[in-house]
Amino acid sequence: MIQHYVPILTILIVMAATSLFNLKYAVVAAEGEISRIEQEIEAERWRLRTLEADWAHLARVDRLAAQARALGMAPATLDRVVEAAQIGDYRLLQLARQPRPAELPEGVQLEFRVKPVTAFALPSLNARTDHLGQGW
Repeated sequence: MIQHYVPILTILIVMAATSLFNLKYAVVAAEGEISRIEQEIEAERWRLRTLEADWAHLARVDRLAAQARALGMAPATLDRVVEAAQIGDYRLLQLARQPRPAELPEGVQLEFRVKPVTAFALPSLNARTDHLGQGW
């Protein structure tokens, strides 16, 4: 009676061995993938640390102050702060910046510049208070 089960057991043992063999190589492949991903993560961490160091160097206060002085920039003061309504229409300002070619009836070429319609009244601002009541 056991002789009837021997071929079935042999087939089951071969299937189990094949499955175990395939599982082993699947685990080895997964370990290789994990190792590759960990190396990529470490490379990105190194890149991030490098970028942070570059940013820290570029954002140094003394370096930015020297660049601002070289460009002729000055800190914002109260008399330089204006209301948005005092600036005028942006489209008109852009139109005024770009000269337009024009030709007179005599054939003379010239550049035509548009003057913005809005008059810019920029009086110096007096001490004001913000919405919290603190002066600035």
